[in-house]
Amino acid sequence: MMIRPSIASALVASMWLTGCVLEIKSSGELDDDGDTGAVDDTEFEASTESTDGSPGGCIGDCPSPAEPTWTRVVDTETGSVFSCDVEIDPIGRVALAWRTGGTDAYPNGRTGIDLIAPDGSLLESTVVEGQVFSKIAFASDGTLRARGASIVGSGTDGQWAMALDDALDPTWQIDYAEAGGFGQCDFGTSAALIDATDHLVTYNYACAGVVCPQSIVRRHAPDGSVLWETNVGGNPGLLDTPVAVGSDQSVFHAGTYLYDDTSATIELRKFSADGQEQWTLYTDHELAGLWGDAEGGVYMVASDFNGFAQLQHVDADGILLSTSDPLPPGLRVFAPAADDSGFFVAHEGQLQRTNLDLAPIWSAPIEPGQGSLDAFAVSDGEDTFALAGSKTGEGNNYWLTMMATP
Repeated sequence: MMIRPSIASALVASMWLTGCVLEIKSSGELDDDGDTGAVDDTEFEASTESTDGSPGGCIGDCPSPAEPTWTRVVDTETGSVFSCDVEIDPIGRVALAWRTGGTDAYPNGRTGIDLIAPDGSLLESTVVEGQVFSKIAFASDGTLRARGASIVGSGTDGQWAMALDDALDPTWQIDYAEAGGFGQCDFGTSAALIDATDHLVTYNYACAGVVCPQSIVRRHAPDGSVLWETNVGGNPGLLDTPVAVGSDQSVFHAGTYLYDDTSATIELRKFSADGQEQWTLYTDHELAGLWGDAEGGVYMVASDFNGFAQLQHVDADGILLSTSDPLPPGLRVFAPAADDSGFFVAHEGQLQRTNLDLAPIWSAPIEPGQGSLDAFAVSDGEDTFALAGSKTGEGNNYWLTMMATP
């Protein structure tokens, strides 16, 4: 069972919230009669609201669209804020990694992970200062793996991979020798993917002096030991994780090489499960998305400097099978369907399930949609969806909305 990576993106939509609000105090108590979650002392306040959504449009005879089930909003009151990553485990729990920017009280910012039950109640939470949990993934036993770094000024340093137990306590940590990252959530420069054998695949971008760019891909055993690593070079691309795990436990990496302000080339490589390079494919433009397919191949979004983007499909042998028509402006591909029958995308404030031609099968409004939509996850059964975002400014907060098909 493969847990797909969540995809960072930005999207503005409108907000509808109704229902009961549970205010979580700094002690972890609830103002209502809900269960107490184990949260560290913090000035953050959270609210969980059940949501009644109206189905979106549908083309032809198609399944019912997803509907919002609940929304959780956490007011940080500590400056700029980001939802770094979100994942859904096999029993429906949701993990959300977040980060706040520096303040007078916390000059290097803070980061945390919230573990949330299927009904929206908080199960566990951890908060640390001067770190960033940039990417997370669930192992088959429901424990988490994370990629992250310490924060130094506006950038990151001290890169690492970590395992956390059900209480969100670290059980192992592997420190990487190289520095790197871009601060915030390390969007595009970090990855943590779990394959069907519970191996962890990580990515780290580094740029140190004349040794730049470095793109390091590693495969970890379930106990954290490094099975293999390779430095393939190339830049990470446009805010998306430049690695993917194939259905045959292979690993893909797409490095972007910038030649000037108007052109770029993507260098796509496939590695076997034991780290042997299988092939290299070159294509134009800059990487804007990468996902393994059901047959050992890969889907890739390539974008130019003017917003022109196309979806490409490459088979397990490195043959380019198809290139789509230009994507509609503002359309963001989140992930392919598990059976390669279509995609999950965001477009014009809607979450959509499409066919292979990107025509919507169903559409549903994204709620709350305030600020930016930073991360997305879909359950293994493709019937539950997590959308996480953030709003910096009035009411600095991060938010999580769950949607489900009837």
